[in-house]
Amino acid sequence: MATILSLAHGRDVREQRARMAQLARGGQPWKNSGGTFTGAPTTGVWATGRLPQEFVESARSARYVIRSYATPIAWLDRDGQWVVPDVTYSPTTSRHQSLVRCHVTAA
Repeated sequence: MATILSLAHGRDVREQRARMAQLARGGQPWKNSGGTFTGAPTTGVWATGRLPQEFVESARSARYVIRSYATPIAWLDRDGQWVVPDVTYSPTTSRHQSLVRCHVTAA
Protein backbone atom coordinates (compact mmCIF):
# COMPACT_ATOMS: atom_id res chain seq x y z
CA MET A 1 0.00 0.00 0.00
CA ALA A 2 1.33 3.42 -0.96
CA THR A 3 2.04 6.13 1.58
CA ILE A 4 -0.14 9.18 0.88
CA LEU A 5 1.70 12.49 0.99
CA SER A 6 0.56 16.11 0.92
CA LEU A 7 3.28 17.58 -1.26
CA ALA A 8 1.89 20.95 -2.32
CA HIS A 9 0.15 22.50 0.67
CA GLY A 10 0.14 22.52 4.43
CA ARG A 11 2.45 23.51 7.19
CA ASP A 12 4.47 20.29 7.06
CA VAL A 13 5.10 20.37 3.30
CA ARG A 14 8.90 20.34 3.75
CA GLU A 15 8.69 17.20 5.84
CA GLN A 16 6.33 15.58 3.33
CA ARG A 17 8.71 16.34 0.46
CA ALA A 18 11.63 14.92 2.43
CA ARG A 19 9.51 11.83 3.12
CA MET A 20 8.79 11.50 -0.62
CA ALA A 21 12.53 11.51 -1.33
CA GLN A 22 13.18 9.00 1.45
CA LEU A 23 10.48 6.64 0.17
CA ALA A 24 11.66 6.94 -3.46
CA ARG A 25 15.30 6.32 -2.57
CA GLY A 26 14.21 3.35 -0.45
CA GLY A 27 12.12 1.86 -3.26
CA GLN A 28 8.84 2.26 -1.39
CA PRO A 29 5.51 3.26 -3.01
CA TRP A 30 3.97 6.68 -2.37
CA LYS A 31 1.45 9.01 -3.99
CA ASN A 32 0.15 12.50 -3.52
CA SER A 33 -3.31 12.94 -2.03
CA GLY A 34 -4.88 13.27 -5.50
CA GLY A 35 -3.09 10.23 -6.91
CA THR A 36 -1.68 12.22 -9.84
CA PHE A 37 1.96 12.07 -8.70
CA THR A 38 3.28 8.64 -7.72
CA GLY A 39 6.39 6.62 -7.12
CA ALA A 40 6.65 2.84 -7.02
CA PRO A 41 8.89 -0.10 -7.83
CA THR A 42 8.36 -1.35 -11.36
CA THR A 43 6.49 -4.55 -12.02
CA GLY A 44 6.10 -6.03 -15.47
CA VAL A 45 5.08 -4.09 -18.56
CA TRP A 46 3.37 -0.78 -17.99
CA ALA A 47 2.06 2.21 -19.91
CA THR A 48 4.49 4.97 -20.80
CA GLY A 49 2.00 7.83 -21.14
CA ARG A 50 3.47 10.78 -23.03
CA LEU A 51 7.09 9.74 -22.55
CA PRO A 52 8.99 10.21 -25.84
CA GLN A 53 9.88 6.92 -27.53
CA GLU A 54 13.62 7.54 -27.14
CA PHE A 55 13.27 7.06 -23.34
CA VAL A 56 10.81 4.14 -23.25
CA GLU A 57 13.35 1.29 -23.19
CA SER A 58 15.32 2.93 -20.38
CA ALA A 59 12.18 3.59 -18.33
CA ARG A 60 10.82 0.08 -18.80
CA SER A 61 14.04 -1.49 -17.54
CA ALA A 62 14.05 0.71 -14.41
CA ARG A 63 13.83 -0.55 -10.83
CA TYR A 64 11.66 2.33 -9.62
CA VAL A 65 9.53 4.88 -11.50
CA ILE A 66 8.07 8.26 -10.58
CA ARG A 67 5.04 9.25 -12.65
CA SER A 68 3.07 12.41 -13.18
CA TYR A 69 -0.40 11.30 -14.20
CA ALA A 70 0.41 8.27 -16.42
CA THR A 71 3.77 9.50 -17.69
CA PRO A 72 7.10 8.38 -16.21
CA ILE A 73 9.06 11.55 -15.40
CA ALA A 74 11.97 9.96 -13.50
CA TRP A 75 13.27 6.50 -12.79
CA LEU A 76 16.04 4.65 -11.01
CA ASP A 77 17.92 2.67 -13.62
CA ARG A 78 19.47 -0.78 -13.13
CA ASP A 79 22.83 0.86 -12.30
CA GLY A 80 21.32 2.83 -9.41
CA GLN A 81 21.35 6.18 -11.23
CA TRP A 82 18.34 8.51 -11.34
CA VAL A 83 17.22 9.48 -14.84
CA VAL A 84 15.09 12.62 -15.32
CA PRO A 85 14.59 13.23 -19.04
CA ASP A 86 14.75 16.83 -20.17
CA VAL A 87 11.20 16.82 -21.55
CA THR A 88 8.62 19.55 -21.12
CA TYR A 89 5.02 18.70 -20.29
CA SER A 90 2.15 20.60 -18.64
CA PRO A 91 2.68 23.17 -15.85
CA THR A 92 1.60 20.61 -13.23
CA THR A 93 3.96 17.93 -14.52
CA SER A 94 6.73 20.54 -14.69
CA ARG A 95 6.17 21.17 -10.96
CA HIS A 96 6.34 17.44 -10.32
CA GLN A 97 9.61 17.25 -12.29
CA SER A 98 11.01 20.10 -10.23
CA LEU A 99 10.10 18.34 -6.98
CA VAL A 100 11.89 15.22 -8.17
CA ARG A 101 15.00 17.13 -9.22
CA CYS A 102 15.14 19.10 -5.96
CA HIS A 103 14.30 16.37 -3.49
CA VAL A 104 14.89 12.91 -4.94
CA THR A 105 17.81 13.10 -7.34
CA ALA A 106 19.78 15.77 -5.43
CA ALA A 107 21.04 13.32 -2.84
